[in-house]
Amino acid sequence: MSAQASRCWDRIPKFGTWVAGAGAASAKPRSVARSPGLPSRWSVQPRPPKSVLTCALLNLLLLATSLSAAETWVDVTTLSGERVAGSLKSWEATRLVVESETAHEVPTAEILSIRFPRHVRRLSTGRCVVLVNGDRFAADPVRSRDEQLTATWTHAPLRPELSFPLEHVAALVFAAPPGPAEFGDTLATLHRATTGTDTVRLIAGDHLTGEFQQLDGGLLELNAAVGPLKLDRSRVRWLALDPELGSFPKPASIRWIAYLTDGSRITAADCQPRPDLTVQLSLAGGGRIVIPRHEISRLQQITERITPLSQRAPQEVKQQPYLSGRQELARDRSVQGSPLFVRGEEFAFGLGMRSRMSASYDIATGDRWFQTGVAIDDAAGGRGSVRFRIELDGVEVWASPEVTGHSELIAAPRIDLTGRRLLTLSVEFGERGDVGDLADWCDPLLIRSP
Repeated sequence: MSAQASRCWDRIPKFGTWVAGAGAASAKPRSVARSPGLPSRWSVQPRPPKSVLTCALLNLLLLATSLSAAETWVDVTTLSGERVAGSLKSWEATRLVVESETAHEVPTAEILSIRFPRHVRRLSTGRCVVLVNGDRFAADPVRSRDEQLTATWTHAPLRPELSFPLEHVAALVFAAPPGPAEFGDTLATLHRATTGTDTVRLIAGDHLTGEFQQLDGGLLELNAAVGPLKLDRSRVRWLALDPELGSFPKPASIRWIAYLTDGSRITAADCQPRPDLTVQLSLAGGGRIVIPRHEISRLQQITERITPLSQRAPQEVKQQPYLSGRQELARDRSVQGSPLFVRGEEFAFGLGMRSRMSASYDIATGDRWFQTGVAIDDAAGGRGSVRFRIELDGVEVWASPEVTGHSELIAAPRIDLTGRRLLTLSVEFGERGDVGDLADWCDPLLIRSP
């Protein structure tokens, strides 16, 4: 509300047409005018001047008009490396127009990502459905029937229900522990689920293994070694399905990753803006959903010209442990197995390393640019200290300053790969050895020439 509207509002007595006198002393107005002809227990508030009402109504009308015309602010990154930030003037299937000082038209095919900075994303730490491909829906699992799982949106229960083939589902979370760090640990545990069996973790801490039968109402049915069990779902923390039985369609060459404000991460084969300020996503596993635009935090596009480095096999991986113990290069996860989170922002693509680790990749014909962000994962809990390096054919082309567990994401400059053969990413020790050194390469992307 504007300052002028606030001043007008303060001048208006806070009144209701009738105010009970008896038994409502605490609610009595500051001044009460006795109305002739009425019993003494009833009184009427004085009528405010017309000029005051007119002033208030005009300001309320202006406020409503400004809200209805509220702008959607976006930050668009293109394949050429250009960034366009401003008000989203129009958005169609083939292009969007961003207006700052002037209008910028960006073809959809040239979009790398669209950020909505004013749409704050929160990590859902409640009920959710985790899919085999790493997608996560902030949804409440309701029932399973005929090899289909049905779930309702946790924060929007009136939306149409979600349906997933059970073979696409990796896990169901009924009661995640509080806090983003603990939730990340839960997702890491689910990623390492035991093969050959379904596993149930109870809130009390016990584990049960067997064959999941169905979810119906408030009961989860499991065929365990001791016989059939019917578990009250309010006692269940999560269910991890046998990884050997899970499958998911091969990713489309053109696809979108949608990061929603409720913490969901969704892969879509198609992303269609609609006139009613919603976006229709064609899910990678089949089906369509419609999401209000204000519930989208970020959209990322993968096309034939974009290859996440994590989808290529490294030519060589080296590690020199600080003390003892060796860890493998993690793809699309931190080295602890949790999704890549940096200061609350999630990245579907990336590499997880420890300090004194390096990975080398062949540069393919047509690879033109390399870009990435670097940081220490949130799973480190604020600890860690490392330095990142990028080499081309054995020659250093970029090195980061010291990066700690409290540092924000650092975007490395775009690296020109023309005429180069080998790309090497490495992480070096900072202070205190390798304590908390959960180093992330976030969205390391190879971009091909048009």
